[in-house]
Amino acid sequence: MLSQSDFVFTMSNDHIEHFKRKFPKYMDKIYALKKFGNPETIDSEIEDPIGGSIESYEDRFQEIKIEIERILPKLIKHAEKK
Repeated sequence: MLSQSDFVFTMSNDHIEHFKRKFPKYMDKIYALKKFGNPETIDSEIEDPIGGSIESYEDRFQEIKIEIERILPKLIKHAEKK
């Protein structure tokens, strides 16, 4: 699956480290969602809501939604070039 992917987005730097250890040859495809197209951002983590309240899950959903809306034009542009 990784070999066929153009991008893999993670919620945290820990996820990136996991990919780096398990799949080092695909590191050029792995991005923290919040850093994609915005590498100077300091806050690159999206807190994992596991074990949290419904509100925590809803907050993470909104955070991820905002980031997807932010990067969508870049992804569309990338797809159009293929």
